[in-house]
Amino acid sequence: MYKLGLSLDCRLLTPSLSSGKKTMARTPQRKSRTYGTCDEKKWQQAQDLLAAGKSQRQVCKKLGIARSTLQNKLKNQHTKKVGRPCVLSKVEEIAIAEHLVATSEWGFPFDRMDIMFVVKAFLDKQGRIVERFKNNLPGHDWLYSFLNRHADTLKMKLCQNIRRKRTGFSRENVKTYFNNLQETLKNVPPENIINYDETNLSADPGRKSVVVKRGCKYPERIMNSTKTSTSLMFAGTASGELLAPYVVYKGERLWDTWTEYGPKGTRYNWSRSGWFDNACFQDWFQSLALPFCRTKSGRCVLIGDNLSSHFCPEIIKECKENNIVFCCLPPSSMHLCQPLDVAFFRPMKIKWRSILTEYKASKGKRAQTIPKRRFPGLLKRLLTTLEDNVQSNLQSGFRKTGIYPFDPEPVLRRLPGQTDEHENAATINSSVSEVAISHLQEMRYGTEEAQAPRRMNSLFLFITVCLVMDMMADRNMTPESEMSSAEEPVWVCSICLDHSPTGLVLEAQLVLGETCILCAQNGCTVLCVIMLTIWNATPIVMTLKRMQVAILFVITALPKCTW
Repeated sequence: MYKLGLSLDCRLLTPSLSSGKKTMARTPQRKSRTYGTCDEKKWQQAQDLLAAGKSQRQVCKKLGIARSTLQNKLKNQHTKKVGRPCVLSKVEEIAIAEHLVATSEWGFPFDRMDIMFVVKAFLDKQGRIVERFKNNLPGHDWLYSFLNRHADTLKMKLCQNIRRKRTGFSRENVKTYFNNLQETLKNVPPENIINYDETNLSADPGRKSVVVKRGCKYPERIMNSTKTSTSLMFAGTASGELLAPYVVYKGERLWDTWTEYGPKGTRYNWSRSGWFDNACFQDWFQSLALPFCRTKSGRCVLIGDNLSSHFCPEIIKECKENNIVFCCLPPSSMHLCQPLDVAFFRPMKIKWRSILTEYKASKGKRAQTIPKRRFPGLLKRLLTTLEDNVQSNLQSGFRKTGIYPFDPEPVLRRLPGQTDEHENAATINSSVSEVAISHLQEMRYGTEEAQAPRRMNSLFLFITVCLVMDMMADRNMTPESEMSSAEEPVWVCSICLDHSPTGLVLEAQLVLGETCILCAQNGCTVLCVIMLTIWNATPIVMTLKRMQVAILFVITALPKCTW
């Protein structure tokens, strides 16, 4: 009866054997006794207890080790690992794991399929054929086992894409930044160190995992959502104090209903684009930042990005009068050096998506976007849910960015590069070869030198000269020698004339003749100003409509040119 019951259980556990199909369970169940009850840690404890005079029985009972296992350890028998040996040796797997860590640190991490193809290429190069692998390509079972064996070093995570421009922020830039920051923050208490940053709250609650029928390819949820967003300015101190938020709506005016039932002390404004401009930042500084700094004794430091819209003569003057210092973060370093970006905005937006989902499931069920009269109330709910973690999140952000307490190491550890002298020799003598590191460095930073700004090509320059000469002929302009006797003088700014090239600009002065051709004042011809600013490489903001007019001007005037 015992044998019959055992055979029946085997057939029930492995039904595929009777049909002749070869299948492999994704997570096979072990039916034999467990192994590995005596790991390195327990073995070291057992040695210590035996040295202290304990008997083998007492040691086995205390540590939960079989006595035969302990005796084999003492006799140095059966030291090999139980089970089928791995395809790769321990040294080879450690080398692959260290290479995977190096590629991820330099910004080029591998996914599951990349790792499998790396192992296949390694086996093919050595001429080894593994029968368990199809065409020497490891399967998912081997990959999961490999990650489990190196769980202390490797882990699968969802990555995010960053612009290549951010990779230019090297370790040398970090050290220079922190050297200057250390002088700026000398003798400044944490409650006087303020970090400010702009963000937005979107009207889209985002995607969410739901339960659907197996086999459903396109799960859907009925909920109105748009990509519109509302701009905000947040500021917090290194001691964990959060200033009142500043809200900027997109519109032409500000209605009273847009400012009701919001958080206490919140300031509201509007702009046509919905983003912060110079007027909005100046209003934030004078209405929120400046009154807060006046309540503090000693010097205050405002840390933020280096946007040109954040500075104007009025703000600089008030900073000098109130002992306030602006500290600008290096370009392309906000994901490393901005405390609000590092530890505050992410949990805030997670809570915001939750609140927005509840709102759209109840009162905002039929609303396409968030009405501006509802936004202050939702913002108040958001800050209320964050009250318990605001102080800890802000302090974590300043600590992670190395601002307070002052420590550049947290930022340096997140950047790839050569190890410092104080690091241990095991890291320096890593199996990651210098060739691989140099290749990753070339992929991250590049080898080409910075190219000079591109000038206008010769064809466009020739067309522009022909257009100017053709307009001069049509208008019967006087030559340059007779210009001094003309009744209408030529107005050209001294600054524009000093920075303008000779030749084409001097001819264009005769054409325009009314005012400064580069400043575009007093009714200058817009088409000529656009072409001249392209030639002069003057930084000027041109709308798309003006650019289209300039292109049409070139196309229509091209047949009339005198070649």
